[in-house]
Amino acid sequence: MKISNKFLLAAALTMALPMGSAMACTVSNWLGTGTATDANNAKGPPATARYSGICALTVGTGTYVVDNSPGAEGTYRARFYVLTRSVSGPVTIFKATASDNGGGANVVDVSFNGSQFSFNQNGSAAGSVTGIQVGKWYSVEVFYKANTSFTVKVWGAGTGAQVGSYSGAAGAGTIGSAVLGISNGTAATAFNFDAFESTRSEATEIGRLCRGDGAVNGTRDISDVVALFSELNGVTYASGQPDMNEDGSVNINDAMALFTVINSVAPTCIGTP
Repeated sequence: MKISNKFLLAAALTMALPMGSAMACTVSNWLGTGTATDANNAKGPPATARYSGICALTVGTGTYVVDNSPGAEGTYRARFYVLTRSVSGPVTIFKATASDNGGGANVVDVSFNGSQFSFNQNGSAAGSVTGIQVGKWYSVEVFYKANTSFTVKVWGAGTGAQVGSYSGAAGAGTIGSAVLGISNGTAATAFNFDAFESTRSEATEIGRLCRGDGAVNGTRDISDVVALFSELNGVTYASGQPDMNEDGSVNINDAMALFTVINSVAPTCIGTP
């Protein structure tokens, strides 16, 4: 995943484990703030819940990473996965700000209050998606074009369908940095983040990763079953997305859900996340 930096990053390391060869994590664009913990261990699947591959970020209150690669972007798109946890009031889980290092005005931000994601742009409340469960992976894709439009799309919780969305007008702010983690508010339990991507593309969505595609071959088939059971049996980690039901752990329930999709009329990943 594209998350973190040489210091303070959860799962920013390749792991020398008995479960096959490790996969690298791309961390060069990220700076860390606070104390992020690498909770991966040397036995079994990573203790830090991850969505794709072996890398993930686990952060508590006041802990986040910063990407300073945007440069006064008027058009900006970002997609990340978050494993929701219990909170004491709203927490800001993502923001795109006008200046480097999370400084300047908040151009875009996403918060979670225990049951819904709320969205703001240029200091004004923009909308929300309700019915969000605690302890489930959700994909959040934000698109912002200054003076034109601001949209957010949310998927997750093992449904394979869009959970909700928002679309409205945008203000004039431009984006100079992105902040991922708990930058404001109090989280009762550490949150997990994974699979962050950003782009300047206006027309092309980043989209979801394919649930259950543990072998990363573009469909759900027997190779994904092999990848999942290889991880369950402590042989090697699945390189793709084995958490089929998106509950933060990889276990036999994911195998059962995967078999259901394989035996359906639409096992392919195209259009059926």
